[in-house]
Amino acid sequence: MDPDAVRPQGRALIDHLNGESEVYVKVVREDGLENLEPIEIYFRDELHFLPLEKKALDLCIGKVLDVGAGAGCHTLPLQKRGFDITAIDISPDAVEVMKRRGIRNVVCRDIFSYSNGKFDTILLLMNGISIVEGLEGLNRFLVHCRKLLKPDGKLIFDSTDLRKALRDPREFEFLNDLVKKGRYFGETKFHLEYGNQVGGEFQLLFIDPDTLREEAGKAGCLCEIISENEFGQYLAACELLNA
Repeated sequence: MDPDAVRPQGRALIDHLNGESEVYVKVVREDGLENLEPIEIYFRDELHFLPLEKKALDLCIGKVLDVGAGAGCHTLPLQKRGFDITAIDISPDAVEVMKRRGIRNVVCRDIFSYSNGKFDTILLLMNGISIVEGLEGLNRFLVHCRKLLKPDGKLIFDSTDLRKALRDPREFEFLNDLVKKGRYFGETKFHLEYGNQVGGEFQLLFIDPDTLREEAGKAGCLCEIISENEFGQYLAACELLNA
C-alpha cells in the first residue's frame, strides 16, 4: 500500500493526539458510499476492546510484531504486560503518534520490505489482514511470514465475512458487481479524506473463513478460526507448515 493512501488518517491521528476532539476521517468506497470513521477508536484502551481483540492479546506469546499498528492501541497493553513487542506501520504520522505515546520499538515500513528478526507472534487487528489488499497479496504475505516467524510461531488476525456483515440488499448488489468484474467479493477499493487532504485509492481484503482456509492451504499454512460473531467478524490463527 502506498503511504500516501493513509496520509489523511495519519494527520487525523496527530490532531487527535494534540487534543482535538470529534476527529473523523471520511472513508469513501469505490461506488461513492461514504462513512465517517471516528479516529478515537484507534486510541481505545483495553477495557473498550471487542471480545475478539481481548482474545487475540491473550493468545500472544514471546516476541510480538504488531503489523499496521496505527496509534498503538494493541501494542501498548502488550508492552505493559512485559512483551518484547515491535510496532510497524507505513504511516510516518502513525509512527510519530506511537512514539509520543511511549511505545519503545516502532518501525516505519511496509511489512513486505521488513525482515528484521524472528517473532513468536505476528498480530494484525481491526480487520488487520485487510492490508494485504487481495487474495494474491494474502499468499504473498503468508510466504513472506516464513522470514519473520519462528518455527512454532503464529499469525493472529481478524477479518470480516462481508456476506454476513452487510444487511442492505443493495450492498449485495455491490458485492455481485465486484464478482462480475472478476474480483473476489471481498476485494474492495477505498480512499480517505480528512480536512483538505485526499488520499490515493487503495484496496482492502475482507475474506470469508472458508476462502481463508483454502488460500492459507495453498501457501502451506494451517488456519484455525478461533471465534466469530453474528456480524461476520472473526479471529483466526495461522501457523506455517514445514516452517
